[in-house]
Amino acid sequence: MFGLNSKIALITGSGIGIAIAQLFAEQGATVWVVDRDAAAGRAVTAAIANAGGLAEFAAASLYLATDESAMITGSNLLLDGGWSAGK
Repeated sequence: MFGLNSKIALITGSGIGIAIAQLFAEQGATVWVVDRDAAAGRAVTAAIANAGGLAEFAAASLYLATDESAMITGSNLLLDGGWSAGK
């Protein structure tokens, strides 16, 4: 399909984001799953890791308050649990 080796993807871990996170990991990306629901986000990263991919989890509300969030520039991170994905 396409290659994402040595790329980093920041993806919300709910709704269609789960499938996108898994696909990007399969294509070689390191995936950062960001979600308000820590248990759900960690489940997504565990599934990716069990399939041989690289994934990390960050709780969205806490992550945005850390220095690590500096990689998010010029972007809006909508924290609505995937409710707006189909709109």
